[in-house]
Amino acid sequence: MSSTERVELIFGEEAKRDVREIIRYITEELKAPAAARKLLGKLLHAAGNAVLFPHANPLYFPPDEEPLRREYRKISLEGYLIFYYVDEDKGRVVISRVICARRDLRRKLEEPERPLEGGERP
Repeated sequence: MSSTERVELIFGEEAKRDVREIIRYITEELKAPAAARKLLGKLLHAAGNAVLFPHANPLYFPPDEEPLRREYRKISLEGYLIFYYVDEDKGRVVISRVICARRDLRRKLEEPERPLEGGERP
């Protein structure tokens, strides 16, 4: 993709579910709705930057060196990792997962993906 092409941002179903759960947890369990809104804004901003500069973030290489089914890039944000891939053929950046950095990342990234339904945000 060249810098002049329009790139679409898509949140996969798992990423939308991840974000909703993170925001729910911070809002309801931690009783910090303002912090949840602030984090949501930062997550959306980071995802927007991935569209502007899709190859700027580092590739994710699992510690066991076994390749994943996709070439994921990652964004680190306040204890969370945003995983996305660049779909050059369709001109889009797909946010696949938003995962707490302490989780089993390989297992989460290898879970079956649901079909993409569109570009709506979480």
